[in-house]
Formats: sequence, C-alpha cells, structure tokens
Amino acid sequence: MKKVVYFLVIIISFIIIRNLTYSIYSLLQKDNLIENARQELYNQQNKNQALKSSLKEAETKSFIEKEARDKLFLVKPDEHDVLISKSLVVKDNSLFNKKKTIPNWKAWLDLFF
Repeated sequence: MKKVVYFLVIIISFIIIRNLTYSIYSLLQKDNLIENARQELYNQQNKNQALKSSLKEAETKSFIEKEARDKLFLVKPDEHDVLISKSLVVKDNSLFNKKKTIPNWKAWLDLFF
C-alpha cells in the first residue's frame, strides 16, 4: 500500500512539474510577444509623428502655393505664364557634355601662345 501511495505521489509531482514547466514556457513566449508588440507600437508612433509633421507642413500656405505652381501649373493674378515651344527644347544633352580631348600640354600651350 505504501508503494502505491509513493508512486501516486511521484506521478502527481511529475504532472505538477510538467504543468509548471509548460506555464513558465508559455509566459516566456507571451513576454516575447509583448516585447514585439511594444517595438511595433514604437515604430508606429514614430511613423505617426512623421506623418503629423508632414501634414503640418502640407497645410502651410507656402507648400500649397508651391504644389499649385508645380503640379497644377497655376499662376498668381499678376503673373504671366510662359510657354516654350518644343522645337526650342534641346533633347540631346551631348551638346553640353562634349569635352575636349586634347592633351594638357597642348591646352597650356594654346593658353599662353
């Protein structure tokens, strides 16, 4: 009879230890989950702050005027819009990017003589 009680106590102790171990493991996992949620909250707060500052900038009169000029091509009442013909627009930038490939000694010689 004592052996049966002894085995029951050991089995019950084993079950209690297993349950406690599982509870500790579960709490550690939840702690990691909470830490990840805090990090995500911090990131979202930073993003929210940046968006608020962007909104505050977008509500300024100078920003609205700049966007109206750049994107909507609007002008003030006392200004005139200038239209440039497509034929005047240079499409080939190579005219401006040509470099002379003469040696340095010849460039110096041309400079002084």
